[in-house]
Amino acid sequence: MSMINLPKQSSNNEKKENILTNFLDGKISLADLQADLDGYIAIDFSQAPELRNIQELNLDESIKISVKRNHLCSMLRKYIFGETSELDLSNWAAIIVMTPFFVPEGETEEERWQAGEKPLWEILQKLVTPGVYGELNPDVAHTYMSILSCNS
Repeated sequence: MSMINLPKQSSNNEKKENILTNFLDGKISLADLQADLDGYIAIDFSQAPELRNIQELNLDESIKISVKRNHLCSMLRKYIFGETSELDLSNWAAIIVMTPFFVPEGETEEERWQAGEKPLWEILQKLVTPGVYGELNPDVAHTYMSILSCNS
């Protein structure tokens, strides 16, 4: 009987991982993420960016999704072209930084360094805390894209 449950659990994790991946890719909004994972994740970002709270997180922590430079480059482009707001970008970055599902690319420290982990995660942190690092504007976004070597 447990053999029958294993594929269901795996399939269930795959669905949740797909939802998280779609969020990372910028294909779904924070509201959609919350709706799609209702009962598994409860987020209160009503006072963002000053205060954010993940109230409930009931997802299998074995789910790991690599955050790559192209994810952040894509979201910065969306901001520059007016497809997402500064707050939405900040909230997107906060979910990535605050949850255990989004991890640096690469298995070893060397692989992570080669993938540009340090600037990527520093910029994510700056986006999460604009009160500390300053507000985002198109010039700052272009600077971040330059640091990340995004292809414009």
